[in-house]
Amino acid sequence: MVERQCEPARQSTTARPRISVCMAIYNGEHFFPEQMRSILPQLSPDDEVIIVDDGSKDATLERVAAFNDPRILVTRHKKNEGVIASFEDAVRLANGDILFFSDQDDVWAADKVDKMLAAFASDESVTIVSTGLSVIDKNGRLVEDATYSNRPPFAS
Repeated sequence: MVERQCEPARQSTTARPRISVCMAIYNGEHFFPEQMRSILPQLSPDDEVIIVDDGSKDATLERVAAFNDPRILVTRHKKNEGVIASFEDAVRLANGDILFFSDQDDVWAADKVDKMLAAFASDESVTIVSTGLSVIDKNGRLVEDATYSNRPPFAS
């Protein structure tokens, strides 16, 4: 875990765009480890995970530190400022070419990054890509009757 306020963008050493995963987190100790296990393997060494902790009172920051990954960059709010302010700060700190947003309880599909990058690569006029989602319970089982699961697919 690296704590920082802001630093200049590093030059990417890979051919693909540099990714910044922006995350607002508050009392997310129970969700964070599984979330990071789903995200970090999809990132290159040049990518980053920008975490804005919104004044957590639990062991969230200890869970973050336990990953000991230099791609994880953390800043903390001294007091709870809310999810919008936290995401705004994460975006300001991001150095990536492409920004991903992740709520603190998200678990990513194993091919999420590849699919999203392919969508950008397929047409240079693409500026935003959105994905669908599945709602799962605390045991990772699909919740069939969840509100989000019953929404019609997005159409442009």
